[in-house]
Amino acid sequence: MPAKRNPSSSSTKRRRERPKVPYSSLAQGPTPAERRKQVEERMRQRGLAPIEDFDRYLEEVSDFWPKDETSDEFLVWLRRLRREGSS
Repeated sequence: MPAKRNPSSSSTKRRRERPKVPYSSLAQGPTPAERRKQVEERMRQRGLAPIEDFDRYLEEVSDFWPKDETSDEFLVWLRRLRREGSS
């Protein structure tokens, strides 16, 4: 004769409780729209404005790198400088 299950013993075991929200990590913190509003408020407080015309911005900052120098030449110079400093 097979052993009988004791229904009271299975009900006394603790079951893992399910989270109330399917993805609890998504329920925490501000929404993306709220985060954007916070960033825009901090920018406004600091007197900053978003870049509206990216092409114009590139024209304004494009002279930071010499036109006759490539990044490869810069890296060669930087490596040479580091080697000289380490000897």
